[in-house]
Amino acid sequence: MIKKLFFCLALITTLPLAAYEIDDVTVPDACQLEANQPKLQLQGAGIRTKFFSDIYVGAFYASHSIKTPAEAVSDPGPKRMWVHMVYDDLTLEKFRQAWHDGIHANNDDSVVAENQKNIDKLMKSFNADMHKGDILTIDYLPGTGTRVTINKKVTETIPGDTFYTLILNAWMGENPPSEKFQKALLELNS
Repeated sequence: MIKKLFFCLALITTLPLAAYEIDDVTVPDACQLEANQPKLQLQGAGIRTKFFSDIYVGAFYASHSIKTPAEAVSDPGPKRMWVHMVYDDLTLEKFRQAWHDGIHANNDDSVVAENQKNIDKLMKSFNADMHKGDILTIDYLPGTGTRVTINKKVTETIPGDTFYTLILNAWMGENPPSEKFQKALLELNS
C-alpha cells in the first residue's frame, strides 16, 4: 500500500512537468499520431524482463482513460504501443520470435490463420537487429490501419481496422509477457 501511494505521489509530482523515467528511459506522457488527430495520453509503462534481463520499456497510449486490458483491446480509437529497447543487442530472429509467440499465445488459431498475410507483413517490417536505444512504435489509426515505425522510419502500414487488436493482444491478452508488465501498462488509470 505504501509503495503504491509513493508511486502515485511520484507520478502526480512528475507527470505535469514532463514524462517519467523507467530504467533510465524517459517515457513521453503524450504523443500525436497525425497532425490532425488529438494527442494520445500515456496509460502506463513498464519494463519487460526475460531471464532476469531488462529487454525493453513498453508504454501504451490512448485518447482517453483505459482501465482494463479488455477496454484497451475493444476501444475503437487511435492507440500506440511504444517500445524503447534497453537490452544491448537483440537479434532480428529473436525479436520476431518474441512477437510471434505473443501473438500466438493470445489469439485463437482461427484468428491467426485469417490474419497470416498481415502477420507476415508485420514480421517483415521488423527489418534489423534491435539495439539499446532503438524505438519501435505500433500505431492504430482508425480508417487507415496499423502503422509500424522503427526509429522514426515507417516500415509498414497494414490496412484494416481489426489487425491491431491481434497485435495488442500480445500485451493485453490472457497470456501477456507478465501480469506485472500488463498491469503497469494501465497503471495510471487504476
